[in-house]
Amino acid sequence: MTAHELLSQLRSRGVEVKTSGDDRLVIDAPRGTVNEELRAALSANKAGLLQILKDENIETQAPANAEATAPQPAPLPVLEAPAPLQHIDDQIAASTAEEIGQLQAELMRLRIEEEARRAEVESARLAAENALRVEQERWRQQEEEIARQRAEHERRRIDVEARERAEEEQRRQIAAEEIGRAEEVLVALRAGEEKRRHEAEGHFQVGQQAHEAQLASLRQAEEKQASQRAEEERGYLELEARKRAQEDELRRRAETRFRAVDEEVERVQAREQARLKAEQEAQFLVEEAERRRAEEAARRQAEEQARRRAEEEAQLRAEIEAQLRAEAAERRRVEEEARLQAEEEARRRAEEEAQRIAAEEARRLAEDEALRHAAEEARRQAEAAAMLKAGTPDLTNQSPIGTGAARVSGGSIGWTRVAQRVQQSRPSIPGSCAIRRSA
Repeated sequence: MTAHELLSQLRSRGVEVKTSGDDRLVIDAPRGTVNEELRAALSANKAGLLQILKDENIETQAPANAEATAPQPAPLPVLEAPAPLQHIDDQIAASTAEEIGQLQAELMRLRIEEEARRAEVESARLAAENALRVEQERWRQQEEEIARQRAEHERRRIDVEARERAEEEQRRQIAAEEIGRAEEVLVALRAGEEKRRHEAEGHFQVGQQAHEAQLASLRQAEEKQASQRAEEERGYLELEARKRAQEDELRRRAETRFRAVDEEVERVQAREQARLKAEQEAQFLVEEAERRRAEEAARRQAEEQARRRAEEEAQLRAEIEAQLRAEAAERRRVEEEARLQAEEEARRRAEEEAQRIAAEEARRLAEDEALRHAAEEARRQAEAAAMLKAGTPDLTNQSPIGTGAARVSGGSIGWTRVAQRVQQSRPSIPGSCAIRRSA
């Protein structure tokens, strides 16, 4: 479900969604309307809902700001103008209304284009977010599968080791009992015990090598869990170290018991046999110490290799995470710049439109003022011409009919002069396109 679909569904249910601050959603809904599914959808589409609500607030505030900043035209004085001037005013008003209609149509077209562009940007952003979410889910499933396989492998290995340890302990108990029974059986048991220990150690080393190979193959697929895997490896190595220490302790105890039996046998046997057995025991101790040193060196080398692999995996994961964060920040910055640029362009167009309307209104007011002055001048000239034509006698003795005729003739002469004067002064009046059309 996209953010647009979720917002439409909420509004159809009577839920009012608002923004508070920069990153908060305010939900006003009837009781029982918002369930767990809608809460999860709101959490998942919070960023998209905030962006849509911000765009709606900007679109609703832009026309109101344009109307508030547009200058209100002052009321024009009512003049009793003759019929030709009234016709000019009608033509000017018609042309102005036509231009305003064209401007409103252009503004509507620009708004529609801006809404379409924003919808395209929002759909592209939502598609990218959905793709990223799907990819993250796939990564999580892969990590869970790898972790499950590794846990299964660890469980099997622990079971095998437990069985081997139990068998080893049982065999050691049997060997200890057999050693205490007789001197003759002691030599054969020692040889068998040494051979068995070598075989067990070889089997253990083979299992350890196979385990290390499997861990190496699993580490290639665990790039996202380097820290956890390093912790598990450290715990495993510590457990192995403790097991080896216990094994060494058991071996030392067994050797102690062997030496006690040897001493008892040496006291019974002859001096020469005691000397030969002492030499053999010394040689055995040297070989055992050499083998222990070799095992300790191998263990240290394995621990060092595991530590280096853990450090390399942690560094690689940190680099990948840093690259992903840088890409996400760059993508957010580009989207923010595009949005700010679109808002600035819309604001600039609105300001230009308001300025042009204000200039048109000022031009119309100037034209009306010029026409009013011209009409006033024509009226004064008509009155002066009527007075000159009537002569200096007392105007009270003239008949109303003659006075009216003189005024009419003087008015005709005055309006002819007004038209000529307007024709002459037409280039000097700013924005006189409407006067030229009416003339």
